[in-house]
Amino acid sequence: MFIGLTMFFFIGRIVYLAIISLIAFLIGIHFFKKLTVEKTYQISLHASTGPILLELIVIVFGLVVPIPFWFFLLTLVFVIAAIYEAYIED
Repeated sequence: MFIGLTMFFFIGRIVYLAIISLIAFLIGIHFFKKLTVEKTYQISLHASTGPILLELIVIVFGLVVPIPFWFFLLTLVFVIAAIYEAYIED
């Protein structure tokens, strides 16, 4: 049962990150012309580490976040910030 729930959580997060990276790509392509979908997904995998750890802490301690879609919004902010940081020209 634990393995099944872990796999469900993992696969769900991978699909979730694909959606977030697509949204970030559509936003970022207007600012960074060399941005690719593959690179956006790779950056989103790395940038989502913080929000995923925060979500796990919230789940483990049974905390309730009163903001709907807080994980989605937090991850989107992290991904867009990471893309901006990766592609900003000095």
